[in-house]
Amino acid sequence: MKKTLMCIVFCFLAGTMVSNAQSFKEMKQAAKAEMKEKASKDARKAAKKDAKDGWKAAPGTLPLEKQYERSFTRQAMEDPETGELMFIWGDATSPGQTYDAAKRQAMELAKNLIANQIESNMTEMVKNSVSNDQLTADEAASITKTVTESRSIISQKLTNVRPFIEVYRDLPNKTKEVRVMVFYNSKQVQESAKAAVRDQLKKDNEELGKKLDEKLGW
Repeated sequence: MKKTLMCIVFCFLAGTMVSNAQSFKEMKQAAKAEMKEKASKDARKAAKKDAKDGWKAAPGTLPLEKQYERSFTRQAMEDPETGELMFIWGDATSPGQTYDAAKRQAMELAKNLIANQIESNMTEMVKNSVSNDQLTADEAASITKTVTESRSIISQKLTNVRPFIEVYRDLPNKTKEVRVMVFYNSKQVQESAKAAVRDQLKKDNEELGKKLDEKLGW
């Protein structure tokens, strides 16, 4: 009787687990489909508006609508472990005498925007460490200064990427204007930035660099 009862309970629990797993899978698929549908809808609007403003897809790239759809989808992607946004991005526009010159400048501006976001995030983390009594105000000021000084190093580390959006238009003065949007994995970029700050800080103040490792895990 006991064995029969245990078997019934086990089967019930197993069935419940399978049902829950199936429900979670279905919810995940539904959320993914909804995100894709919204991205497609927003992409159509953005592409239509840009086309009216004279923007065209760069040669060799996807059509406007498809570029925007991929971009909107990536902007909404979340890290399955933390629930935070998986990617960080920069969106920039620049004019130039030639297409290549305008694109290079736009890419640099986009990467600088990302570096500024990373700097802001890291500075906020340092400020919070003072509130949590992990660092003194003077220590936090020194680290923040190093973070700011490392911004150019962080920007230089943002390499090997192709823009998700690459569009252009011809200006009345016969020059080109190029807009790009680039994405980087947020976690990887943050870790790379922390390493750059940690290395620089250890050169300037080895003791504080060690404390940064201990208190903030950098």
